[in-house]
Amino acid sequence: MNNSETTNTDSTLPASCRPGLALYFPKPEEQLAELINRMAVVIPVQLLLREGVVNGIEANERYSKNSKTKSRKQVKVSRDYVNHKSLLITNFDGEFLSINICKKNLGTIANSGNWSEIAQILGLAKNKGQGIKLWLRWGNLEFRCKNPDGVSHSCILHKEGEVYRFKSVLNQDLHDYNSFPDYNNFGKELTEATSGTEVILHSRNGEDVWETFCTECSIKKNKTFTGHTIQRWLSNRFFEDPGTGHEISVAIYNKEGESTTFLKVNNLLTQINKSTLPKGIIKESDFPFRGVPKGSEIYWFMIENNHKNSTISSLDRAINGFAWKKETYYSSDIYQTIRANKSCGIFANTNKFGIIFRLPSDFEANPTEDRRGLQSVDKSLFYDWFNENMPEEISTMMSESIVSKNNEDIQKNLKEKFKDFFCPEKNSTVSMSGQKSLISATRKLKSRKKSKPGQKNKEPMTRTDVRWLIKYNRTPELILIDDPAQPLVEFYYNNDYKLVVNKAHSLFKGRMDKIKVNFKYIQGFEIEHEVFAKILEGAFYRILEVTTIEEHFDSRMSLCKPEILESTWTRDSGVSIETQLRKTENMRKQNKNIKEILIKSEVA
Repeated sequence: MNNSETTNTDSTLPASCRPGLALYFPKPEEQLAELINRMAVVIPVQLLLREGVVNGIEANERYSKNSKTKSRKQVKVSRDYVNHKSLLITNFDGEFLSINICKKNLGTIANSGNWSEIAQILGLAKNKGQGIKLWLRWGNLEFRCKNPDGVSHSCILHKEGEVYRFKSVLNQDLHDYNSFPDYNNFGKELTEATSGTEVILHSRNGEDVWETFCTECSIKKNKTFTGHTIQRWLSNRFFEDPGTGHEISVAIYNKEGESTTFLKVNNLLTQINKSTLPKGIIKESDFPFRGVPKGSEIYWFMIENNHKNSTISSLDRAINGFAWKKETYYSSDIYQTIRANKSCGIFANTNKFGIIFRLPSDFEANPTEDRRGLQSVDKSLFYDWFNENMPEEISTMMSESIVSKNNEDIQKNLKEKFKDFFCPEKNSTVSMSGQKSLISATRKLKSRKKSKPGQKNKEPMTRTDVRWLIKYNRTPELILIDDPAQPLVEFYYNNDYKLVVNKAHSLFKGRMDKIKVNFKYIQGFEIEHEVFAKILEGAFYRILEVTTIEEHFDSRMSLCKPEILESTWTRDSGVSIETQLRKTENMRKQNKNIKEILIKSEVA
């Protein structure tokens, strides 16, 4: 083809009709496998328990709605009776998982049989059509189904090469392959039920799937395989019963691997209500806060440290999260939980409380892909709301850990030492807007300190407000606590502007012991005071230094984390304290010698 032919062809056709490059799509089965592998990367394996249980509940609900026969509405989690290493989720009297439903919903992605209508009836967030099948990244999925008419079959989703397919099984009698063979060897309980489905999570490499889930559901990843960790995780995952009259239970096994009983899954709200420890509710209607959705609530409770003596087994660790549409969205990482509690204003005994922010069901939220969080939720707003209405029980418990606060000599020393560090308090070059911002921030800080638990502050502190307090060298509230669970030093920039030092920390004790051995006439409390002051000096210098370097507030605070602030102590810090104490030591030693001479002279 010459150039003239090409030109004529292109020019004679309208632009909309000219040939273009078509999009290329891989084979559907390859595309499905790729999507599953990508999505499964961000999904914690224990979340598949939630998916399997909710699928069973919704199947039971559809059966109850469409059938005249009453459903048992039960979902049980246990080891598989065929393969003891596999995990089994059974729903009783649920809707029959027909071949067409299997092909339509199990063989596709972003498609689910448990869609908006049933989810709405149950008050749950609608499914995304990607849950339980994500297990294919780790192993195979088997489904055994039966219906009241005596029809039953099984199917297995497994990996063939690089794709996932329904496994073909050879029928010896018919000499034919079938992906949905007849099946009638159900467990005892399902055999006695009218209908139901068994969902089995198999391993592809021989690993014990039950043990995997027990470990992943454990807080400390302990290798305990009784089933208690699964029961406790599910109990915390559901804030309310995820259905109308449904019963969820988990099999409990002894050391020999024998099932002893089934333990009921109690939702988190039931656990809180049954707890005999301090607890309470903060309602938006009673304590409105700017930006908090109407109808929001805060459930707070003290956790039981001794699990053996706990009346409610799942409330034995700190938790901080959001409840929405009957589910709890939270991180199982204890360190993230503690950070969240600290953001709520709990600076001591942080690991002894649980806080759940309950959102109204009509609140427009969307679970993250891993279903551990909620999109479009400003956590800091809710944290400030709690801090503004701190329960008296929590305030009292924090105060029990406070050794001292606002030492006037230390406050005065810090102001004097760093008065010209960044911007003097009375700098004539400060702009009018800066002065106004500083005055406003100071007023808000005073307002917060004067407020009582449950009393609404008209001017809540913000990060912007605290920025001005730092910028113009306002000394934070200085607090010394005695709490082994807390870091050595921590800066609370959005909670009353505090700088907290922990005397129970091993570094604090070590620094004291190193100094104490060199002095005979200096009391322990005196050394403690000097170590406290020197730690504050190093930490506050770091905060001011970062303020002058980093432009963005979040970046500043990331450079003022506890592990960074505690490292501001140097060899010279200890030497400086010893030099100062040496003068007092020599003076007291001299006075003691003089006193001894006088006593001897009187005796003579």
